[in-house]
Amino acid sequence: MLLQQVTATPHLKGFFMKAADLDKRVTVVEVQLEERWKETILRIKRIEAILIGSAGTMIVLFATMLWRM
Repeated sequence: MLLQQVTATPHLKGFFMKAADLDKRVTVVEVQLEERWKETILRIKRIEAILIGSAGTMIVLFATMLWRM
């Protein structure tokens, strides 16, 4: 009964329409943020792989230099 009274008043009707629009916009933002986090995690993994490969190469290089001395 109270909800019918609230939705029947014209100044609150616009509020509920704005709330529905806001829910749609929040959903869109959440989807965009999820995609960006996935891209960020992939970039971090790629940088991590490059750093691990570089460190391994440097270790082998220094070990070879020590071995030849």
